[in-house]
Amino acid sequence: MPAWETALHAQVPADAGMILGSNTNRMVQWMDMGPSAPPANVTVPFVTQVAANMNCTMGTWDHEPTSYAYQWRSDGTNIGTNSPTYAVQAGDIGNTFTCIVTATNSKGSTAAPVSNGVVAA
Repeated sequence: MPAWETALHAQVPADAGMILGSNTNRMVQWMDMGPSAPPANVTVPFVTQVAANMNCTMGTWDHEPTSYAYQWRSDGTNIGTNSPTYAVQAGDIGNTFTCIVTATNSKGSTAAPVSNGVVAA
């Protein structure tokens, strides 16, 4: 076997779908067929407070999410709008804030575990 045949390796995305290759021209290409499953949470979203705002990261996800929805909670009660930022109001001081992020792709939606809690100051 020629040396170039044994040295061919390709890094292909896990959700690549269809892989095409040729030993003659040593070319490999793939067609993105989209996600193979609903989003899977890898790293849980994280909440921080900066001045009068609570901020929620989206976390990290597998399976190509195309959108994210945010649900804020104050002392366990759903509040806020679908935004990664929540403006703390005077009545919120002392409440513990958490965030749940739901990721969506063409195969479905998945909610991440609840974020860490941050007491509003």
